[in-house]
Formats: sequence, C-alpha cells, structure tokens
Amino acid sequence: MTKIITAVEHDGLDIRTITGSFKVPSEDFDIIAAIKAASNEYIHTEEGKQTLDHNCGQFNFADFVNEVPRRICVKYGFEFDREVDNILIDWDEQLIDDPDDKYDE
Repeated sequence: MTKIITAVEHDGLDIRTITGSFKVPSEDFDIIAAIKAASNEYIHTEEGKQTLDHNCGQFNFADFVNEVPRRICVKYGFEFDREVDNILIDWDEQLIDDPDDKYDE
C-alpha cells in the first residue's frame, strides 16, 4: 500500500509544500510514528548529528525527506518511495472552458 504525506509551511502569505510517497505494509500502519522513530535513530548517527547541528537542533519533514537513508526507514517497516511533485491549485478553479455554453443547449 502507498501513503502520501504532504507537509505545508505557511510563511506570511507564502505557502510551501513538500510531498512524499511511502510504501507501507498495511492501511492501518502508523506512518507518522514510523517516520518519527526513523528520524530519532538518524539524528544519533554521525550524519544525523551533523544535520541536526546545521539545523540548530531542528529536524522537520523536509529534513527527513532529504536526509534519512532507506536502510533506516526499512528497519521501521516502510520505504520512502520518492518525493512527489506537488502542484497546489484552488479547490474552486473551473476546469471547463465556458460553463454557460453547456446551459444554452
């Protein structure tokens, strides 16, 4: 099964997202808890300590996507499949050319 996670950052009027696709063993698999566990293991590695130091002691979803290796994720029962290109659109954006043409017939 695949689960998709999109993290959203709000900075004033700017919105930034990062989306990841994760292969998990079942629908009820707690991917958030597994990501947190994998992140906690990673920050205790030499690379993780350097990342944490570079980030002033912070470690977020974008750091996870960019830094935590596959070998650690697999230990916690999931695989980070890939970063997904996420396109944000307005929910109410019209997807047809001219809706009035349809009502004139």
